[in-house]
Order: sequence, then structure tokens, then C-alpha cells
Amino acid sequence: MTDALCLLCHRPLASTDLRTCVACLGQVRRQLRDVPALVEMGEHLIAEPASPSYDGTRGGDDELPGGDLLVLLGPGAPGGVGHPADPMPVVQTLATWVRDWAETRDEDALPCPRTPDMCRWLSLRAGWAAGHHDAFDEFASDLARMVGALEDATGAGDRAETGAPCLACRALLVRDHDPRTGRGDGWHCVRCRRTYDPTQYVLALRAQLEEVEEMRAEAG
Repeated sequence: MTDALCLLCHRPLASTDLRTCVACLGQVRRQLRDVPALVEMGEHLIAEPASPSYDGTRGGDDELPGGDLLVLLGPGAPGGVGHPADPMPVVQTLATWVRDWAETRDEDALPCPRTPDMCRWLSLRAGWAAGHHDAFDEFASDLARMVGALEDATGAGDRAETGAPCLACRALLVRDHDPRTGRGDGWHCVRCRRTYDPTQYVLALRAQLEEVEEMRAEAG
């Protein structure tokens, strides 16, 4: 083992790992594999809005059928800047990272980027990026946020209840649930695997509030 910590989960790296552990790299590749399937599901829901599995309100905009889903699957706003409340379109997020990695590696970017092609391109180079790209953690965060937005907009799977950021790695904590009662007081971090009892979770909430207050103070 080495004294270095994973760039994403902050757990100790194995001697064969470069900046990112095998588990986190595998998670990134799984998410890149899931994106095309989620996009295809979203396109089907938009094409058939009367489907019983789609009620037209999952995007949070009752006046626009599809809401966030239309934005996620759209081409993006002119100039790349849309409404602050809108999620970043999938193709825009992927294309940004394809261009970045291609420039860093001195490669030609994809001539006609499509979501499956870009996901495949990024997945094939994810091992390199995990060990050598200075912003791989930012890419992983963008990817996780995009997958979460797609899952929310399409209703794919149950979404876990999230809370304050982890004190160790800043990923959002997820509430533990007792399968027998459906309730639970504990929380855990899916990134660094740290667990929180109720007292420790209060400390995480307090840290979050202090951070918000500091940001407000700096803003004026």
C-alpha cells in the first residue's frame, strides 16, 4: 500500500493505483455505460408522453411536458449558457470533456459526436484520465450529476434520500434505512464509505450551515 489517497473517495490507494482507486474508476465507467440507455429511455418518454410510465411532470415544470428531460436531451443554449436553474444538456457536458481530453492528449475529437460514441470514447480513455488528468475529479462529479439528473427526469430507479455533505470528501450523505421498518437515523457516504450516527450527522449539518454563512458574508 502507499500513503496516497484516491482522488475521488479519499481512501488509501493500492500500490498499483495511480491517483484513483479501481472501485472509483469502475464506477465512472459504469456511469458512462448507463448514460446512453438513460438517454434512450428519455427520448422514448418524450416521444410517447401519454405512456402510463410518464406523467409529464418529472422535470418539475408543469407547463412544459418533460420539464428538465427536454433540457437534458436538447442541444443546449446558444453560446453554451442557459437558464441557471436548468441542468446542463447531456451532449454539451460530454462534448466539453471530449474536447478537453482530446486537446490534452493531442488527439482529434470526434467529428460528429453522438452520446453513445462520446461515452464510449471517454470510457476507453478513463483509465488514462484517472491517473493523469488534473481535473478527473471534476469530470467524475459532472458525470455523477448528469446521471442523477437523468435518473430523476426519467424516473429510473429509486432515488436515495441525501443530506449534508460528507465532512471527509464533500459528497452528499445518503440516509440509511432499516429494511424492516423503512426508517433509520444513520447516514453514510457512498464515495468514501464513512458512516455517521445522529450526533456525527449534526456536526456535518453544522459544518454545512457555517459554510453557507461564510459564503453569504463573502458575498456582501
